[in-house]
Amino acid sequence: MAAFFSVLFGLSRRNRDASSASDPANKFAAVNVHKHCALLPAAAAPGDTWNISYDVSFSPLPTKGVTAMSTSARDNLIVWLRDAHAMEQQAETMLNAQYERIETYTALKERIGRHIEETKQQAILLQGCLDRLGEGSSTRKDVAGKLTAMAQGLGGLFASDEVVKGSLAGYTFEHMEIASYRILVAAADYVGDRETVSVCQPILDEEIAMAKWLEDNIGSVTQEFLRRDERDETLATAALRWPMMERASLRHSAGFVR
Repeated sequence: MAAFFSVLFGLSRRNRDASSASDPANKFAAVNVHKHCALLPAAAAPGDTWNISYDVSFSPLPTKGVTAMSTSARDNLIVWLRDAHAMEQQAETMLNAQYERIETYTALKERIGRHIEETKQQAILLQGCLDRLGEGSSTRKDVAGKLTAMAQGLGGLFASDEVVKGSLAGYTFEHMEIASYRILVAAADYVGDRETVSVCQPILDEEIAMAKWLEDNIGSVTQEFLRRDERDETLATAALRWPMMERASLRHSAGFVR
């Protein structure tokens, strides 16, 4: 009985040790486990006591010939600045597409217009950071971002609820920008680049303000769209009943397509 148990226990222990040693996450040390097991008395019986102990030691894995693949904090900051610059290029294209199609939502159109000007200035400031650090913007990424934003801007061209979907997209995009600038502020602070911090913090504040405006107004924009949509439906029904009614009085008026 004692011999049978020891064999099973030893196999189980060795299997676990082997999987631990081969685990790619186990980069720093190999664990050496030595088991000491004794059964008293020699014959197994109910109430017998097992004495089991382990000696555990750690052996550092060899590092000779291992090449570090890390990226410097400054390099990461530059990459993230380029990403932010491309993001602002994309935001400008998307906002312009929305602005041009809004017709009657005066407050929304005015706020988007203000943010377009903020976005243009943000891109200029980010380019200044890259120039100061001796790095240009990622032209290929900027162009790709513009094309993507243009496709997004035109994607809702024939959507009757474009004003609502545009508000949804804008609110989502603003929070991505907020997270991006929080990262940039933290990274610039980490590398001691106070000038980049002084550029990105005000941009972050502008994005937070825009997101807050959308948060406060997205409900009223939605309800206004629904009121206008119902009114258009009522007018369209009336036109079917009275075909001679002048079509000029049935123009859509819900902004965008409405």
